[in-house]
Amino acid sequence: MKIIFNILLVFFFVDAWATDQDPDVLYYQGSKYYLYSRTVDSPLESFTQLKEKLQSVNKDWMDSGCWRNFTAEWTIEGGQLYLTKVKNCKDGKEINSLVEKTINKKFVDGKMKADWVNGVYWVGSGERYWNAFENEIKFTFESGAVVRTKHYALPDCSYSNRDTLESFIYSNINWEELPNKRVDVSIDFETDSEGKLLQAKVRHSVSEEFEKEALRVLRNVPCWKVFTHFGEVFGWRDIDIVFSEENRKKYTR
Repeated sequence: MKIIFNILLVFFFVDAWATDQDPDVLYYQGSKYYLYSRTVDSPLESFTQLKEKLQSVNKDWMDSGCWRNFTAEWTIEGGQLYLTKVKNCKDGKEINSLVEKTINKKFVDGKMKADWVNGVYWVGSGERYWNAFENEIKFTFESGAVVRTKHYALPDCSYSNRDTLESFIYSNINWEELPNKRVDVSIDFETDSEGKLLQAKVRHSVSEEFEKEALRVLRNVPCWKVFTHFGEVFGWRDIDIVFSEENRKKYTR
């Protein structure tokens, strides 16, 4: 019994540490982005004393979505990265003064020059699917100064909008050839960098007749929204096609 308990405990902690962390925010050229990298969730993680200080302040509190105990806001102005705000995950309160004392750096006119930041960081915006975004920018910093940027732009697709996509799918179902009953079909599918469908497979369905029709319509969608993660296409996603009386009445031609 003790062995089983220990195994379950291990699974609990593995799952907890795998939880997506609350991201830092970067404001750049008038737009809001979420900031991340391959190694850390925030540039402030360079200061281990800050995490330790907040752990002592927030003792007996834990959130698997914010192990570092803080989230931060940043801005890029004149090609330089600045820290503008740090908040305690526990209560959402600003802790800029605590940060100043802990890392021995000062905010000037509401900004702290992030001259300790080096290497590559990514930002994402727009619709998010898991950890992938429809827009990404790759920044390379040297002492907080931006030395390189690379944008990852979406290919143009008229069906990127959810309403437009749903309208196409349900309007192209051959409703008159299907029984009048409720059936849900869940499909996993993969797209390429141009938004073209590569493959699709049914994950859940109770009717072969309905799943065949769902796959047929799915394969006829002209293009799909493309998501990237660290510049790489995040091709796999899923969709539920609902054969309901409501959709039948709404979209029957």
